[in-house]
Amino acid sequence: MGTGLAVANIYYSQPLLAPIGSGFGVSQGSTTLVVSPSRNSDTPLAWLSCCRWVTSIFLGGAVATAVSGVVNDRYGWTGVSLVGAALALIGVCVWAVSTLSQVRAEAAAGREIAA
Repeated sequence: MGTGLAVANIYYSQPLLAPIGSGFGVSQGSTTLVVSPSRNSDTPLAWLSCCRWVTSIFLGGAVATAVSGVVNDRYGWTGVSLVGAALALIGVCVWAVSTLSQVRAEAAAGREIAA
């Protein structure tokens, strides 16, 4: 049953590759790495190194788990909630700054082409 679900996961996700790619701003070929890393690499580490956002998600989850365990021991659920809210706020700020810098870079490139 587990093997069947794993194989189904690869084939049923194929129609979703285009929306996944457009959502993350990558090509449909790159999104193939998400559903079938074994076709493109023999080691999971090489697969993760080529997908920065996947690596960020895994590393962020590991760090958040470690931090929340320590915070829970000291400050309880209130501390864990505050740390979670702070990390979410930091994530939104990083996203906003990167989006703003990308928009500015595209605007500057547009001005250079027009000149």
